[in-house]
Amino acid sequence: MWEVDIAPLPFSFENDSSARPGALVVMAGEVVVFLDLLSRPPGESFELARELQRGMEEVFKVLGRYPEEVLVRHMSVGRELMPFLSRHGIGMEVNPFLDHVDDMTAHMLADGEGPLVRSVAASPLTWSGWGLPDTAVVEVFQTAAQFFMAEPWTRLQDRHLTEVRIPGGRSWFVAVTGGPPAPPGCLLFEEVVDAVLSHSAPSFEDILEDTRGRHYSLLFRSPDDLSRPMRKEIARRGWPVAAPAALPILTSINTPGGGISLQDTGDLILILRAITHLVAETELVSTRGWPLAWTDPATGAHLLVRELRDSEEELADDVFAAGGAWIDDVPPDDDDWDDDFPLADFLDDDARAEVEALLPELESLSLEEVNTRIGSIMDRFNQRPADAMGGLSPNQVERLLQQEWGQEEGPLGLNRGLSLEELAPSRDLRNTRTFLQLLVEEDGAKLTTSGNLNRAFVRRMMDEGNWVWFRGMAPEEMRQVWNEGDFFSLHKLRVLADLAGLIRKFKGRFVITKKGKKLLDDERAGELFALLFETQFRKMNLAYLDRRPAGPELQHGMAYTLFHLREAARDWRTPEELVEPLLLPYVLEAMVPMPGSRRPDLILETRVLDVLEGFGLLEMEERPGRDPWLPERRYRTAPLYERFIAFQW
Repeated sequence: MWEVDIAPLPFSFENDSSARPGALVVMAGEVVVFLDLLSRPPGESFELARELQRGMEEVFKVLGRYPEEVLVRHMSVGRELMPFLSRHGIGMEVNPFLDHVDDMTAHMLADGEGPLVRSVAASPLTWSGWGLPDTAVVEVFQTAAQFFMAEPWTRLQDRHLTEVRIPGGRSWFVAVTGGPPAPPGCLLFEEVVDAVLSHSAPSFEDILEDTRGRHYSLLFRSPDDLSRPMRKEIARRGWPVAAPAALPILTSINTPGGGISLQDTGDLILILRAITHLVAETELVSTRGWPLAWTDPATGAHLLVRELRDSEEELADDVFAAGGAWIDDVPPDDDDWDDDFPLADFLDDDARAEVEALLPELESLSLEEVNTRIGSIMDRFNQRPADAMGGLSPNQVERLLQQEWGQEEGPLGLNRGLSLEELAPSRDLRNTRTFLQLLVEEDGAKLTTSGNLNRAFVRRMMDEGNWVWFRGMAPEEMRQVWNEGDFFSLHKLRVLADLAGLIRKFKGRFVITKKGKKLLDDERAGELFALLFETQFRKMNLAYLDRRPAGPELQHGMAYTLFHLREAARDWRTPEELVEPLLLPYVLEAMVPMPGSRRPDLILETRVLDVLEGFGLLEMEERPGRDPWLPERRYRTAPLYERFIAFQW
C-alpha cells in the first residue's frame, strides 16, 4: 500500500508572500518514494487528484509497478482519483490519519524542542495564498465584517454548538468564539467529534493530532497579529473590515492540500450570513429552552443550536446521533418490512411481490437458501426494463455508469474519426485549436504571478476566438482590461486543455505538449474532439462551471443522461422539460431544490446542456420568457450528436 497526500507546510518565502507551500508525498511503508515541494497546492479536489496521480506516475517510472492499494486522506480527492486507479487495478482506502506521511512531515518540521505534530494546518501570509478569485475574497470580507458588527459571541457562548444544514445537503458544525480570552471568530467543523475536541483540547497541538475532518478557523485580529504582507494586501485592495482591530485571518486544518475549495468558501460565506441573521432575528438568552431550531429565510440554511454538555459522550451519543437530531425527524416504523429489506425501496412490483411471498418461509430456510432465493429474484429484476430508468434494465444502467466510454466492449461509443469539416459546428473545438495554435506561434504564454494566462494572450484569444457574449455585448463594452479570471469561458478552456494533457507549465509559461501538437493536426480533429469531450465529463468537476455544491451524482450518471438525450431532445425542449427524462431517480433526488439553491433544471442547463451546445452536439434557441429580461432557452440534439455518439448493448 502507498500513502499519497499533499501535506501543508508552515513555511514562508521572502520573495513570494502569496505562497502556501505543501509537500506532495508518496510513501511505501516508511520509505519516501516521491517528494515534491509545491509553492501553491491547488484548492480543488480534482486538481489535487491530478497532482497525486502525477506523483504516482513518477514512482511508476522508477519502480515499474503500481501498488495494490493506495491510502488517501480525503474522500473528495479519492473520488477524483478513481478513474486513474480503476485503469490500473489499484484499490483505495480513505483514512484521515496517514500514519507514515504524518510521521514523516512531523519529523521534517520538528524543531528539536516541541512535540512531533502532524502537518495539517495552513495559514498563508496573504489572502492571495488561498488562490481564490478576487470576488470570493471580497465577499468573505464583506460577510465577515457584518458578522463582527453583529457581535454573535455576546449571544452564542462557547458552550453552544450550531449545526448548519446548507441548501444542497451539506452540513457543518459551527462554534462562535469571542469570550475572553479567546479572540472573536467563527469555527467550522465537518465532524462533530472535532468540534468537541476543539472545545476540550488542552493545546492546539492536540487538535492537530486528532482532527478527523475538515476544519476552518476565521478569527478577527489586530494589525499587529497579521503578517506585514497581509496588512499591505488588505490596505491596497481596500477590502471592507468592521474595525481597525477586526482583520480576518483564515486557517485551514485537515483540508485537501491545506487549501479551501470554492465550495467550502461559499459555505463559509453562507454560514457567516446565517449566524448574523440568527442573532439579529431571534432571542438567544441563557434562560430559553434548548435546542433552538431556526431556518434563515435569506440563505435557506437550517440551524440547530445546542448546548455543549460537560460530558463529551453525552453530546456525541444523545445530541448529534446519526448526524444531527432534528425536531422534524420522523421515527422509523418498526413494522415496515422495508427496514429488513432496503432493496424494496427501488424494486418493481413483481420483485416486491416475490420478496413478500418469501417472508413466511424465512424461518424454515437456511441462510444459504435465503441468499439463493433473493439472488434469483434480483437476477430477474436486474434484467427487466424499468420505467423508473427510462425503459432500461438495471443491468444496462449499471453498464452505462461503470464501463469506460468509447471502448469496443462498452455501451457508449464515440466516433473519433470525424473530419474537421464535420466538426465545424463545435465552438469549443475551434477555440481549443485557436488556443493551441497561438501557443505554438508565441512559443507559449507567459504566466502571471498567480499562474494564469497573461493579459496580452487573453486579449488575443478574445479577438481571435469564437465566443458567445452576454446579450450580444462586445468585450470592450464591458471592461477595458481582462485577466484570465475575468473571462471564464477562456479560463474553462485552459483548465480543460490542461486536464486533457494538451498543455503544461514549463519555466514560467504555458506551453503545448507533444500530445497537443499531434492532435492539432487537421487530420486528427476527431481524436482531439473526443478527448475534450471525455475530459469535460469524465475528469473535470462539472460543479466548477457554476461554483455551486458539487452534486457528484449528476456527473456519475452522465452516460445515462446522454443515452436518453437523443430521444428526449429530438424536438425543442426547455431544461425543465428535460429534467425527468434525463436524470436517474437518485440523481434527481440529490438535486431536490431547497430555499436559496439552484433548481434542478438550472443545474442541468449549466452543467450539461450549455456544455453540449458549446461542443456543437446540441442546438439552442431563445424566445421571450415570463420575465422580459430573461429569455427562455430551448434545446434539441444537433446532427453532430448522432454522428459522434452511439450506443450498443
